[in-house]
Amino acid sequence: MNTFGRHLLVEYFGCNRQRLDDKRFIEDLMSQAAYAANATPLQHIFHRFSPHGVTGLIVIAESHLSIHTWPEEGYASMDFYTCGTCTPEPAKNVIADGLQASHWEILEVHRGLMNDGKPANPSIRP
Repeated sequence: MNTFGRHLLVEYFGCNRQRLDDKRFIEDLMSQAAYAANATPLQHIFHRFSPHGVTGLIVIAESHLSIHTWPEEGYASMDFYTCGTCTPEPAKNVIADGLQASHWEILEVHRGLMNDGKPANPSIRP
């Protein structure tokens, strides 16, 4: 069995502050990102904090996408943990475009077991 997965940790900077604080917008954007990654969404959980900020999770058959926003800082952090045929890069770009991020940083970690039962070679990619 192949349990290999890719876990992208992405930080978005210089984002549109109004969009970061709009729960419906964030949930819709995350849905678009899930489909862009060729994922199968199963459940959505989103919450808007007071006075500001949104946290959310889309459980996908292939793992999850999560986001936390800090509108006051123009910042969002995301996890894209995917396995199978998912490709998280298009999802990362959907979020960057939707949040109007000026720039982002990404860390990729390989997780799980390969077909031969050996652990995936962890990798860190700037």
